[in-house]
Amino acid sequence: MLLCLLECIGLFLQYLPCQQLIMHELAVLFDTAQRFIRATLTWPSTLVSEVCAALADVIEKFNNSAWGRKLAKRASKAAMTDFDRYKATMSKVKRAASVREALHKLQGKAAKSADE
Repeated sequence: MLLCLLECIGLFLQYLPCQQLIMHELAVLFDTAQRFIRATLTWPSTLVSEVCAALADVIEKFNNSAWGRKLAKRASKAAMTDFDRYKATMSKVKRAASVREALHKLQGKAAKSADE
């Protein structure tokens, strides 16, 4: 089986069987005696702009999905410094204290209304 080493903008370097390649407006010259082919694809500029626009839409939709938001949150947490983690911890402590205080107020009002 003849394999092609395919490199292209936006794709990882990968081996594909030549039978699976469908080329539009592209040409790759190779010798049939070669076991591997390194194909560097250059796309026409109009095709590149269409593909980039479609790819940008797909990436934007993915970033707005739950999975994309989860990955973005994970990346932001990985990029945090020690001081950023400290600030986040302190804000969580303050938020928990305010929630606890509001809960105690509501429980106190509920107890007073139950006594009456």
